[in-house]
Amino acid sequence: MQSTLGASIVGGGQIHYRDPSGAIKTVSRDEFTTLGARGGVTTATPVFDTTVATAGDWRDRFETSAGRTWHKALL
Repeated sequence: MQSTLGASIVGGGQIHYRDPSGAIKTVSRDEFTTLGARGGVTTATPVFDTTVATAGDWRDRFETSAGRTWHKALL
């Protein structure tokens, strides 16, 4: 179906997070997992949860620690 539509239904697996200097970085899921194994990201690393569905969720957890979101499973 995706090839028929000419689009990707799943968003490409990009992870957006803040590095220790506060800069926003974008990496693949595999790169995020590798960074976690090397100690470059932890459950305390600020991430952007693009799965939020409501304004309340956005206020509460759009930018939150990796340990509070599905990102934790990658670490």
